[in-house]
This record gives sequence, C-alpha cells and structure tokens, in this order.
Amino acid sequence: MYHRLVSCGVVVHRGEFGYAGIQCEQRAGGGDSKFITPGARELADSLFFFNVMKTKEKPIRKSIETTAYCSCGYCCNWEWGISLGPLNAYLGILPKPFPLRFRRRPAATHEHQPARRRHYLVDKFWTATEIKGHIYDGLTASGSVPRQTRRSIIHPSIWTQPKVLLPRLVTPWTWLGQTGTAAADTEYYPFGTQMHVPRHGWVTVEDTGGAIKGPHRVDLYYQSHGAALVWGRRDSNVLIVPPGQSRLDRLPGALRPIAKTLDALKHALY
Repeated sequence: MYHRLVSCGVVVHRGEFGYAGIQCEQRAGGGDSKFITPGARELADSLFFFNVMKTKEKPIRKSIETTAYCSCGYCCNWEWGISLGPLNAYLGILPKPFPLRFRRRPAATHEHQPARRRHYLVDKFWTATEIKGHIYDGLTASGSVPRQTRRSIIHPSIWTQPKVLLPRLVTPWTWLGQTGTAAADTEYYPFGTQMHVPRHGWVTVEDTGGAIKGPHRVDLYYQSHGAALVWGRRDSNVLIVPPGQSRLDRLPGALRPIAKTLDALKHALY
C-alpha cells in the first residue's frame, strides 16, 4: 500500500503493521534518483496520524494495577486546621465529639515552601509523609495543577454517555479534551512520562504517592471522590512513553514546534 504526498514528493511504503520505509523521489533528465530524507519517516507518521505519543520501535506496554485518587483529604492526606500563627502549630479540626487537636508544625524550609504564599486562618495541612504539618497547596509533587483526563465533546464515546454529555453541553469550557494527571513511582517513571490507559485516556506522570511504589502501580487523578471510587482498582495494559522518546521529540528542530501544535490540537479536539 502506498500513500503519496504529491506536494513534497514523499512516497510512504506502508506495510501491514506500520510504515516499512519512506523515500523521496526526484525525476530529472528522464531518469529517476531516490534518496532518503532525514526525519521523513517521523514527519510522515505525524502527518498521517497526528499521534506522536508512540515509541520509535515497539511500544512499551506493561500490565499495571491502576487505582484512582482525588484532591480530598482522605486521598491526599490533609486536614483542615486553625493556624496558631507564630507558635509554629495549628489546631486540627476532626469530625469527632471533641474536634480540635493540637498539632505541631515543622520549621518552614525552602524545599517544602508551598507555592501559594498567602496563608489563611483556617487552612489545609498535610498529615503524612515528610511534609507533615506544612500547608497543603493542592499542587502535585512536580508543582502542577492536577487534571482529570477528558475526551472532547465530539468524541464518539461521549455521545454514548448521556449523564456525561448533558452537563458538558451547558459548560463550554469542558468541550475540549485534555491529558490527565497520574501518580507513579518516579524511580521507574520520571515526571513527564506519558501513559495511555485503556478506557481512561492519556495521562502524564506529575505526582507521587506514599502507597504508589514499584513499576506496576499507577494512580489516576479524578476531580471527585465518587468518580475515583467508580474507577476503583483495575489491571490495565498500559502504553508507556518515557520523556523524550516519542516520535515528536525526534523530529528535526524546525518541525518539532509545528508537530507539537498539531498534536495538542488533536488531543484538544478529539
């Protein structure tokens, strides 16, 4: 099977399992001369599929146990508290008959200084890990705002779910799709790793978790605790793309920004 790009003279030889080779043909003086153009394979693949989130050779796939979490205090280990100002302490508010508990706070360090500089009298405080007692700012371990994976409103799967479709029809800011956030063990999956989880979508590793250890655990972010419970715990065959190893990252420098724009547009619209 051949796909010909007449405008640039690229001939793409497509086999049963993908592109077997790409050549550029130049005819002059009645003869034919063929040569390989650097980056032609990557460029043609992005032009045809706009899917540059695949690895160059065989995609890396692993059977991974996927769980779900949200930004609530139960999932992210924080509690409401009343700040005691210069005492380096706060009063934790618990849902108990005697709701207030005195909590000491560690001295603030530059490493654990929260991104949100403004504090409040009643605020959120971490209750676990090495940052226990520090202000909870709602950001991921990499410093980004967590996002739930979302298909665009024109994706066929959305139109088969009336309960999901109807609220989005009246909220235009949710019409576009977006890549979600995942928590993983950064010893195996560094920040920026892209993953495709079946029945969920594309996510980027931007967070960590105390219970998320090893190469076979990934936590998917949801906006509500109810939605996280619906996902529950599933074994998924996950496609993994380490940082800097997608087709997009191997394109020539001048083409890379264009390809990134097209890829972002594809994910937003579909």
